[in-house]
Amino acid sequence: MMGKSFLRSLVTLTAGFALALCPGCRNHVDVDGKSCAMLTEREVRELVLVARETMAKNSPKHATPDEVAEIRRTEPEIKIRYYGNCLGEAVISWELETRKVEIVFDGQLNSNNPWERDIILRTMQKQPAVLDFRPGHQQRPAQRQP
Repeated sequence: MMGKSFLRSLVTLTAGFALALCPGCRNHVDVDGKSCAMLTEREVRELVLVARETMAKNSPKHATPDEVAEIRRTEPEIKIRYYGNCLGEAVISWELETRKVEIVFDGQLNSNNPWERDIILRTMQKQPAVLDFRPGHQQRPAQRQP
């Protein structure tokens, strides 16, 4: 007969192993000394889908059809800063040929309620790749396009 402590350890180990393998389980991050829930991988993928659809809907203003197609087929850079349970700022960005496009989510990141999460679209022109330091050629910083 097995001892109670052995069975208890086995159950604890099995539960811990199952949680480690569970893709929908939440990880936690330390925010100002308290443990806060992070988004699951599925929730992050959903944010990326919303970002792509936001670009597709706003494409006449902010992106050409070719840029929208590139955004749909390439993986973005994702940066998330938490300040509560699934609460924070997520920046999803794509480096296009001539500029960088960012979709910023701020608020309750795992909510579909528009009152709990803001979505901001930003585009930035890239700096010139080659700087000309020859005499008589004055360097000017790149101007932001409105």
